[in-house]
Amino acid sequence: MRSRLVVFLVALVAVIALHMPLLSVPFFWDELGQYVPAARDIAWGGSWIPHSAQPNIHPPLVMAYLAGVWRLFGFSIAAARLAMLLWAAAGLMATFLLAIRLCRTLPGAPAFWPPVLLLIAPLFVTQSMMAQLDMPAMVLTTIVLLLFLEGRAASCLAVCMALVMVKETAAVVPVLFAIWLYREGEKRRALCFLLPLLPLAGWLLLLHGKTGYALGSQEFAEYNLFYTLHPVRLTMAVIRRVYTLFLADFHWAGTLSLVLAWKVLRRALAPIGREWRLVLAACAFEIAVVTMFGGATLERYLLPVLPVFYIAVAASWTVLAKLPRVALQAILVAGLITSNFWSSLFWPFPFEDNLAMVSMARLEASAASVIESNFPGHAVTTAWPMTDALRRPGLGYVETAQPVRRIRDFTAASIQKLERTNVDLMIIYSRDHEPRWNLLALGPLNSLHRRFYGYERPLPPEAIATRLRLRLVAGWQERGQWIRIYQGSGAPASTAFIVPGAGSGTPSPRNRDNTRRRTADCAPPASGRLATWKTSVNSMWVGVTPGSNNTTGAGSASTFAVWRASSRIMFIT
Repeated sequence: MRSRLVVFLVALVAVIALHMPLLSVPFFWDELGQYVPAARDIAWGGSWIPHSAQPNIHPPLVMAYLAGVWRLFGFSIAAARLAMLLWAAAGLMATFLLAIRLCRTLPGAPAFWPPVLLLIAPLFVTQSMMAQLDMPAMVLTTIVLLLFLEGRAASCLAVCMALVMVKETAAVVPVLFAIWLYREGEKRRALCFLLPLLPLAGWLLLLHGKTGYALGSQEFAEYNLFYTLHPVRLTMAVIRRVYTLFLADFHWAGTLSLVLAWKVLRRALAPIGREWRLVLAACAFEIAVVTMFGGATLERYLLPVLPVFYIAVAASWTVLAKLPRVALQAILVAGLITSNFWSSLFWPFPFEDNLAMVSMARLEASAASVIESNFPGHAVTTAWPMTDALRRPGLGYVETAQPVRRIRDFTAASIQKLERTNVDLMIIYSRDHEPRWNLLALGPLNSLHRRFYGYERPLPPEAIATRLRLRLVAGWQERGQWIRIYQGSGAPASTAFIVPGAGSGTPSPRNRDNTRRRTADCAPPASGRLATWKTSVNSMWVGVTPGSNNTTGAGSASTFAVWRASSRIMFIT
């Protein structure tokens, strides 16, 4: 027990040290749109069915955990980030212990590799600090696998009950245990592992009683239960799962290791083949469920199987010759680190898959600070999640709620609906990574994407501004991501302003007065004169170009330990 505590403390120090510069990053995407509002409803309203977010099937255990943390320590972003990092540390410990169990017939010390690989994996780096369900689901899945293999049935059963109340799709794990035990003739124990389904069934009954839908809403049910089951979308989902697990983020180096070592590794693991078959079956069940159900097909849904993949890769390295082993180890480690900052060149990806989410959250915070400081009370037209960032104080963006008008996206169809209305202010931003050579925008792939996913490329911001007769006020760009504020005829005349730390940090509440105070320091020259100058604020370059209509700039690379990328910002008056 003492040795496990030491492993946990080492893992906790590692994840906190890695994430220390990121503890104040504002809540992002599903955090601010779903999980944080639901947790706040529990903490201060006692409402287990969220009313500040759309009710859905997701069980409330993680939200209740965050609510408890906030009730004890006060509501803050840092408290939530640290609370989730406790889960991450437990996940590293559980991965290490499971690796010891599954690699005990192999030479060397392969168990040290999986937690190291997990610690630097892009999905783990971002999801370990985010207030979402997939990291806790990964942790508890790894723990129940370990407990089951150790024969600790009572403890395993208790953790399974917690697991299904973290994420509903994880119910496949205790169901698998029941099937496994039944086939081995242990029918009584098999029935016991169906007990974790009872609290999940109780949650679904509560949801149905409060909302009229067992999954929380009809929209959620249709999208997550049936949308992916179309043959074309299901095929694409399978391809995406295979790519994410075996190829993306330089995982191809690990996959190649498994292929090269397969025959020798299989013989070496034969004495514990039953344990490996159980673990791999659990992974297959998890992958099948999150592939068939869950319309978004997000990469983070694969987090529960990631520890097993890294354990298998580490096991393969023990039987490879030295030269290919060292080469593949170096490629995978370097590739994982690089993938935290480097993104796909050929297709879009969600920002939350790597540290792009940090850049985007900070860009959004900069824009929100400008809106709150310079245009209070004026309705802002934009798309989700920026709408929630502006209208919900306390999430890292605004101190007071700002009026918003929500549109679905920035496609031609959405913009057309605005052409006969007055737009005071509009925020346009990159909602996904759109690479320059986007294969999904070409030929047959584009047709497939449009037909079966309803995909439409967003209009360029300049085209939107022209159609709605808007004028550019401010723009930020960092690491290929961008956000711009446009002004309509109903908004007040803009002035030049500086947002402290824009692009290299989150504007804090205590700096908002400085934002207003520095407005006078950068007053533009007399109208009709073209002037540019630079002022350095936290590695930020600011320029003012009266009468201009363009925003330029590109963010610089950052280090892995400290996320302080610089941005170039152009303000227009």
